[in-house]
Amino acid sequence: MTNPVPTIPVPTTGLDVPDLFPEPAPAPSLRRAPADRTSPSRRTSPSRRPPRSRWTPPSRWTTPVRLTTLTAVAVLAVMAFAAVVSAATGDLRGGLRRLGGRDAPHALAAAELRVELMRLDAVLAGALTAGRGRDGPGRTRAPGPRAPDLFAGALARANADLRVLTAASAEDPAARREMVTVLDGLSRYQFLAGQAMLLAGEGGAERESAPPERALARYRQARDLMLRTVLPAVRRLADGGVRNVDRTYREQRRTLVTARTAAMALGAVLLVALVALNLTLLRRHNRWINPAVALVTVLACVLVGGGVQLLLSQEHRLRAAREGPLAAALAFSAARAAAPGREGILLPAGSGSPVPARLVSRDATGGTGGTGGTAGRDDGTLERLIDLNRRDLDRRLGAGTRDLDRRDMMPPVGAAVMAGLLLAGVRPRLAEFR
Repeated sequence: MTNPVPTIPVPTTGLDVPDLFPEPAPAPSLRRAPADRTSPSRRTSPSRRPPRSRWTPPSRWTTPVRLTTLTAVAVLAVMAFAAVVSAATGDLRGGLRRLGGRDAPHALAAAELRVELMRLDAVLAGALTAGRGRDGPGRTRAPGPRAPDLFAGALARANADLRVLTAASAEDPAARREMVTVLDGLSRYQFLAGQAMLLAGEGGAERESAPPERALARYRQARDLMLRTVLPAVRRLADGGVRNVDRTYREQRRTLVTARTAAMALGAVLLVALVALNLTLLRRHNRWINPAVALVTVLACVLVGGGVQLLLSQEHRLRAAREGPLAAALAFSAARAAAPGREGILLPAGSGSPVPARLVSRDATGGTGGTGGTAGRDDGTLERLIDLNRRDLDRRLGAGTRDLDRRDMMPPVGAAVMAGLLLAGVRPRLAEFR
């Protein structure tokens, strides 16, 4: 028989009701308490080593961390997207201006200068027989403008092309060296051509049908200078202009392809981060929609689609301009240079043969003869086609530059608005965990 447990009365202050039925003490348990495995006696026991406890690290991917990470990824993605598109459009704007203001005029002016110099040489050959009223025995030359006037007109057109080439080759050392060669050779050619025409006009109407030997000697010197010095330098200028056009076109197209790929990748990262952010808000906060984050998602779709479409349209416009009007204008210029009779006529010494009537009728009489008239009409048609394609090229490049100017501020402004809305929508949700 066990002794009863003594009870200690609860002291009172006189204001509370005394506890008449104190709570009995709990009965002692019959089960043996398990030994404390972490007790000092167990730890210090030399006979048995304490087992290692399994440590579980606390979870670090909490809701605030998740919201902060997704928001930072979305903001960085939209900023990087805007930077890529802005850099690509800025580089493309410079490429279009370089292509339309330097490279294309350089290539076209060099091709046209070659044609004008060939015409100049042909007019000089016709001027050697322009002093008589007849082309030869029994043949009367058709009325038309005087050969010196035609020579001066061809020289004026060549000088116009030279001015364009001088401005276009200001930043190219190789082109500047070729320009020095052309200008020096053309100045000597004009001097020899003037002497040849002056000697051919000696004697007035009493001279023979063939020009004097001294005039022929000056013409040979002038033509040899044209064929050996001036025209090769102009051909090198034309080839250099075409290479510059192709290099600019390849660089701009490579830039557009790289920028489009990077923009699509960054746009995908941005949209995935925004979708994950919306799902996190839905699961962790039981909110069907966050207006700011939802608006940012819609704006992201618009911004990414508009930026990629802008790069695609500019790539298409650049390819159409290079392979369309510019290629056609260069082809027509090459056709003009390859037209029959462009190479001029070398008069044999003492042969007594005048310049052929087809060359004189085309260049010295305004194209009134049979074959010369047909060649003149073909030449005029090619010239009109060149002008038409040149205007089309300017229109295409100008439209591309204006399109870039209109949408120049779309990527940075859109990125700034989206970042602000995103921070404004996520900040109240993060404040709930403080």
